This record gives sequence, structure tokens and C-alpha cells, in this order.
Amino acid sequence: MFQKKNIKIYIFGEIVLDLLLIKDDCILPVVGGSALNTLLTLKYFGRDPLFFSEIGNDFVGDLVLNFLNNKGLIIENIFRSEEIKTTISIVKFDENREAKYNFYKSYYKKPYLYDPIKKISFKKDDFVFLSSFFAGDNRNKKIIKYLIKKRKEIGFKLFYDPNIRLHHLKQNKVKLNQILDLLNSSDIIRFSFEDLLNIFRYFIFYRNNNKIFVKKLFFLIFKKEWKLIEKIKKLFNKNKDIFKEYLLRIIFNKDFYSKFKNYLENNRVDLIRKEFKNYLIQKIFDFYIKEAKVDFINKLIILTDGPYDIKVIFGKDIFSFEVPPIKPVSTVGAGDTFNGSVLNNILENYSFYENFFNNHNYNKIENNCINRQNIKNKIEELINFSIEQSKKVCLSNSNYPS
Repeated sequence: MFQKKNIKIYIFGEIVLDLLLIKDDCILPVVGGSALNTLLTLKYFGRDPLFFSEIGNDFVGDLVLNFLNNKGLIIENIFRSEEIKTTISIVKFDENREAKYNFYKSYYKKPYLYDPIKKISFKKDDFVFLSSFFAGDNRNKKIIKYLIKKRKEIGFKLFYDPNIRLHHLKQNKVKLNQILDLLNSSDIIRFSFEDLLNIFRYFIFYRNNNKIFVKKLFFLIFKKEWKLIEKIKKLFNKNKDIFKEYLLRIIFNKDFYSKFKNYLENNRVDLIRKEFKNYLIQKIFDFYIKEAKVDFINKLIILTDGPYDIKVIFGKDIFSFEVPPIKPVSTVGAGDTFNGSVLNNILENYSFYENFFNNHNYNKIENNCINRQNIKNKIEELINFSIEQSKKVCLSNSNYPS
């Protein structure tokens, strides 16, 4: 294992007791949560991240601590309080074994981890991982501001998985601002395609209060084409409404519509989705930079999309990698395992990434490589390794590799 300059990994985030509905009469309890799943993935690779989290002083919290102790994890930075009820999620699977969640948690105002985090002596080569709900929680805005400030001062590497849900953005503008600040400040961002669509959709349709108008316009214009559209809706799973809305933006383009019909006639609906996604990615990133003022230059950006291809933006290059098809048992924890695997692979190949992260200089990496193909090979190694670890999790009922 590669280790340099005593690099430390700090993980801040939630712990959740997942209750998996395996069958109608069978519930499997699994200790998880985005941050903990990422921690356990890194532990699987032999690393010892420092984990900061909060749980209740309750029965579920006792179960969590017993689990962490049995895993040999350091629990001294796990804060417990009577005010907190340890979060529980009920996880139900659809026909594709995609997980849907109902969360049961307490809402409290105090950022309990602020004082412990202020005592940390961060170093330039350290990595900080922020999990989604913790990072977007209003009560943690003081913590997020502090971490962003320390990153600017010290230069540690910030890894952020936004996990953006549209109803969160509609509920609170503070959360949106925290997300945008973190996107600007992070060195590594692992988006899902849904993340991109949700924040883009918020800016376009909800912020401007024109969602109803756009939908009505869509149905008036595309009555005749609706049968075609219905045939490929299933490709977009939980993004069906988004698909309808954004198809409006490109179906006026005769070239695209011609391809659309040609692909469908030849039963290549996979190409429709891919072309549509590529179009949206370009539009969305243009929008982020221009309207949301998020600077994506000098970041490692990974865009996952479930079973579909993965995009990686690194310096001047955009790479695309196919995901091998599988029949998952459970997708819970797959993204978190992917995150932990990405971070582990970066640390294994830190000499390659060091100049980029420390100096935000793509040219220094380019000068150290023979050509662009070498850069692609390194990124491909990163992605393939992470896909393989996520695959192991998808083929089990575990939230992390074991």
C-alpha cells in the first residue's frame, strides 16, 4: 500500500441503521449511512480514517457502537446525545433492485461536531470526505464554512458527494448555497446524473416558477410524438419527469429527432439515452459555470449513472467508461463503496495525482506522462477498480465490501 507523508483521511457524516425489506416478511438490519459505508470500504483496504459522527443515546445507538467496536473502528469521535434519535431508514427495492428510502430521524439545531472539528490539526496532504446529508444540513453550515476556510488556508484535499434531492433544494435556499460553496471548494466531486439534473432543474423550473407552463407547453406541442416518448421513458427510471421536460429542449432539433426515430426503429434505445445524456451534460456544465458560478476547472469530477456509462472530467479531458451489466441483489451502499474505492486508488497512485491536487496544475501531470493515453490509462484504472468494488456490494446484501 502506498503511503506518503503520513496522510490522514477525515470522514464527517451520518450513521444510519438500514432496515432492508428483503421480502414481505423478512427485514435485514444493516448498519450504514453514506459516511460509514465509505469508512468501512477504506477500512477493507487497510486504511484507518478518522471518523466523526453523531448518534443518539438510545437502543439503536447501542447497536451501532457494538457494530463499530466489533469492526475494530475508532469510536472516540462518535458523539452521543439524549437530544438525538439515531437515524433509521426503511429500504424497499423496486423490480430492478434499485433502493428507495424512507428516513426516520430527529431534527436538532446544535452542530455538535463543530468543537471537535476545530481541534483537528489538518495538514496539506490530508483528505477530507464529506457525506451528502451531513454537508447539506442547515445546522452544519458553521462546520462547512470552517472546513472551506481551512481548506483555503492549508490546502487539504476535499472529496464531496452531493447526493442532491430536489425536495431539499425547494425547501431551503441555505442548503443550496452550502452545496454550491462545496462544489466550488472541492477537489474531487462524485456526481450522480440525478444530482446534476436536480440542481439544474431547480434553477430552471422552480426558481423561475415556470414549471407548470413548461409542462403544458410540452404536452401541447408533442401530442403526436408522445407514443415514441412513452416507449423510452423506462430508460430514465426515477428521472422520468426530468426526461419529458428536457426532451422539449432538444426535440426541435431536426437532426436529433431524426436520430431519435432511427434509433427507435432499430431498437437502439440505449443510444437514445446516451445521446440525450451527453447533450444534457454539456448543457448542464455550461450552465453551472455561467449561471451558478461553479468553477469545474482543476477538479477531478466523476459522473456516475447507475448501470450506464461513467463520465470523468479531469483537467482538459473528458473520458467515458462503460459499466458491465449485472443483476444486482441490492444497490444500497454501491455509490459509497465507489467513493471509498476512488479515494483508495488515488492514495495508491498519489505520486500521479499529487501535482494536480496540490498545485491544481494539469500541465504538471501532463509533463510527467508520455502522452494523453497514459493519463487515460490511470483514470481507467481508477474507474475500473471502483466499479469492481461496487459490483461486489451490488451482488450482496452488504453496504460495503467484505
